[in-house]
Amino acid sequence: MKRNISVVILNLDGRPMLEECLPSLIAALEHYGGLWEIIVVDNASIDDSVAFLEKNYPHIKVIQMQKNDPLVSLDTGIDASQYEFLSFCNNDMVLEPDCLDYLMPHFDDERVFAVTARVYEWDRTTLQSRRRFPRFSRGFFYYLPVDENAPQHGLTCHATGGQSIVRKSAYRALGGNDHIFKPLYHEDLDLTWRAYKGGWIALYEPRAIVYHRGGATSRRIFSQDFLRMLQNRNFFLFMWKNLHSPAMLGSHLAWLPVRLGAELLKGNKAFLRGFASALCALPALLRSRRAAAAAARLDDPAVFAL
Repeated sequence: MKRNISVVILNLDGRPMLEECLPSLIAALEHYGGLWEIIVVDNASIDDSVAFLEKNYPHIKVIQMQKNDPLVSLDTGIDASQYEFLSFCNNDMVLEPDCLDYLMPHFDDERVFAVTARVYEWDRTTLQSRRRFPRFSRGFFYYLPVDENAPQHGLTCHATGGQSIVRKSAYRALGGNDHIFKPLYHEDLDLTWRAYKGGWIALYEPRAIVYHRGGATSRRIFSQDFLRMLQNRNFFLFMWKNLHSPAMLGSHLAWLPVRLGAELLKGNKAFLRGFASALCALPALLRSRRAAAAAARLDDPAVFAL
């Protein structure tokens, strides 16, 4: 059975990338079949992205935002979508024509929340994404790539936002992306983890191939120092929000001073600034933590054991 797909693309001054992305996306949608729509949410571009879309792709729905706020824009695009299966496609990606043919059949299993594709760098040879599994060691959460010799298809703990298809009804049930992670990083890891704790699963499908420039927009907007800090900040928020096991939380608190001291000696300013920034978000974080704990059907050890 062919399923209907809504594609939501965020764009900021990305006209050249849209020119590269859209033909391959439309080709993949038509190759798969079924009904589809593309929604481009434009985050206050000052280039001619909107004019380009209106002239060349009049069937694409364009929503113009007043400012660049990625998670708010994503919510806006989802609210405007009409189909059950959502693709959050980056504007700097190119899809192989049969990509969706491999992703979509997995949704025959009602437990599947998301299916994510194999992603290569723009050079078409360097692997950017792998199937990942969770580990907890010395008080910290890690999501590690599976060994190259291990099966690459199957469960993954990280359905990466830009190259995944998600089930909208499950996304809504989970409350969507948590805006505590604004403007970006690890909101998709958080969403996948909450899906597992809610009883759904996420899959990695290596036959579905995508090519990605990686950071084409974020690196134009933010400094590298800020992005590194943000990655660390949001990883702390992810752990503090989602680790509900008393033993794991206790281990984290015990090892935290050791890790902070080690990073201080190494001069890792991004780690230390990320930690300080995460502390500043504690009031909002505690609300998110309570909501995540209340919604969970599985505990931490059960998810780690999957």
